[in-house]
Parts: sequence; structure tokens; C-alpha cells
Amino acid sequence: MKLSLSILILSLGICLSSCCSQKKATNGNIILKTTLFKNGNETLSLLKNKSIDTTTKNNSLAYELKTNTTTDVIQYSYEIDMDQAAYDGGLREELLFEIPQGDFEFNLTNNELQKTKMLFGRYCYCRGQNGVFKITNGSLNISRQSGKVTLAINFHQDSVPQKIKTTSVE
Repeated sequence: MKLSLSILILSLGICLSSCCSQKKATNGNIILKTTLFKNGNETLSLLKNKSIDTTTKNNSLAYELKTNTTTDVIQYSYEIDMDQAAYDGGLREELLFEIPQGDFEFNLTNNELQKTKMLFGRYCYCRGQNGVFKITNGSLNISRQSGKVTLAINFHQDSVPQKIKTTSVE
């Protein structure tokens, strides 16, 4: 009993100490921040050499990540499992936007956010309350100096309910 409790405490300590550090994922992407909570998690990642390509079909916005050696994509994902018994009982929200490679600093607000192709996606089994939407309300303060990304995001859209509205990394 004492051994398993010690292993649990050690595992938790390792997990918590690694939550705020920038880590390289196996695919070359960089995890900027990870937070675990009771019924879900949030992850902020830098997707290397990617760009966002949007299309509209049947009045619905969709996106595809494409290879691009001049841009990277920031992806903030928030996932909760609302009903453990249901296969489709979860909720996932994500925020995506493009940034240039190399050193830079942006302070953008409202419609200027579309300079980064900022998108919000909500995916759940909640009829009429999911989809992908352009973000034109909010602020983004972001910089990359010598490979280190610092950012603060605050955004809002009125199309569907949203849980995530802000995140930051220093």
C-alpha cells in the first residue's frame, strides 16, 4: 500500500512539474502548456511548418492544416468527457491561428485577429451548437524570441456557447 501511494505521489509530481514546460512531441511539434483536470485536459501546442486553409461548404466553415515552411500554427485544445457511458458524450473546443516563423511580436485586437486566420471550433453531440467560426472579437498579444513563445489570448464569439475564452503562456 505504501509503495503504490509513493508511486502515485511521484507520478503526480512528475506530471505537475512537466505541465508548464515546453516539450517537443514525437512529431516535431512543441507542447507549450498542458493542464489535466478531473474530467478532461487542455493543451497548447505549436504545430511546426503548418498553415491554415479554410473552405466554406453548405454555409459551414471548415479548415485543413497544410504544410508551409514559412508559418507555424498555434493550437489550443480543451477537452472534457461529460458522459463516461456515452461514446459521443464529450466536448472538444479548439482555437487555432497562424504565426510567422522566426522572431516577431504582435498585439492584435478584434478584426485584426484575422491577420492570423484565427478560428474557434466546437465539437460535440449538441445539435446546432458546434462548428468552426472565424474569431473577430478579442485580443492576442504574442511574441517569439529565440524560439520561445509568449502569448496571452482573450476572445469571444456569439455563434455557439464556448468554455474557453482565454489562455496564456510565459
